Amino acid sequence: MPLESRRIVGGLAVAVALVFAAGAAAEPAPEPPRPPAMENLWPPLEVSFPLQMTLESNPLRFRCQAWGNVTWADYTWRLSTSPATEGEGLLGAAQMIASGGGSPLDPGGAECRAVPSSQHLAPGNYYWQVSRPKQPGPGVEVGPVGTFTVGPSAECRKMQPILAKAKLRVAEDTKRLRAARDQRARRKIRERLEGRKIDLIRVKHNRRYFCRAGAGDR
Repeated sequence: MPLESRRIVGGLAVAVALVFAAGAAAEPAPEPPRPPAMENLWPPLEVSFPLQMTLESNPLRFRCQAWGNVTWADYTWRLSTSPATEGEGLLGAAQMIASGGGSPLDPGGAECRAVPSSQHLAPGNYYWQVSRPKQPGPGVEVGPVGTFTVGPSAECRKMQPILAKAKLRVAEDTKRLRAARDQRARRKIRERLEGRKIDLIRVKHNRRYFCRAGAGDR
C-alpha cells in the first residue's frame, strides 16, 4: 500500500477510535440499585377494629424484602399511641407500647407478619411503623406510619345521635297516631310515619356499615 494511503487509513482508524472513546465517556454511570420500598400491608390505613382486637388475632403485615446484607429477620416494627417521631423518623419510644420482629409469610421472605402478641389493645388510635438497617452505613431506614382504631370509628360515633333522633321521630309520630281521632289527621300522620320508618331503616343500615369491624377498609 502506498505511504499516502497508509496515512489516510491510519488517520481514519484514529478518528473512529476517538469517536468511540468520546461516546463511552459520555455515557452516564449506571445508577446504584434502589432499595425495595417498605410497605404496610395490614391493617389498611385508618381501619377500625372491635374492642377485643389483639395483635395475635389481627397481626401486622408488612413487606420485608431482602436488600444488600439485610434479610427479613432484620426488619422490626413499633406500635405507639402517638404519631410523634424521634431521631431518623422512628416512632417515639415514650408512647411505644409494643415492638418486635417478624416472621416470613412466604419462602422468599418478601412479606412478613409481626410476631404474635396476645396483648389486648385499649380503645383508641394506634400508630405503627416498620424499619430496617440502612445500607450501607449505620442507622436505620423507616417506612410509612400506619394508623388504625380500636373501638368505634369516628364515622360510627357520628351515627349514634342520628340514629337516636330517627328513633325519637318514629316514636313521637306513633304516639300522635294513637291519640288522633280525626281521620284526615290520622292519614297525614300515618303517611309521615311511614316516611320516617324508611329513614330509620336507612340510618340503621348506615350505622351497621360504619360500625362494623374493618369499616375503614373501603
